[in-house]
Amino acid sequence: MSKCHQLKDHASLFMKPNQTHDNVNKHGQASLEVLYNCKPGNTLDFERAARFSSNVASRSVYLPPESLPPTGDAAKYHSYRVYHQVKTWLGYHLDPTKCCCSTKTIMWRSSSQ
Repeated sequence: MSKCHQLKDHASLFMKPNQTHDNVNKHGQASLEVLYNCKPGNTLDFERAARFSSNVASRSVYLPPESLPPTGDAAKYHSYRVYHQVKTWLGYHLDPTKCCCSTKTIMWRSSSQ
């Protein structure tokens, strides 16, 4: 499957309402793994460490951290922010300070409530 199709499959989850934290995290990390050309089965954390090690061993110049994939934790919270932003663009006008997060589903009360 091409990178474009993989990204489209993972991104489609962000358009669906009431997704679980696990789904948002899973599909968000999978999207970033595609974007950073991670080898199948490797996590973002593993790829970050492997790329850092290989670049440091083969270079004597500065390695900018932004050239590495994000950590798994950074990807998780980025995915949550993306999900919230997509819901906002779709007209849900969510207020993150009034979050009613359960362990099952990400649900926000409307800011008008």
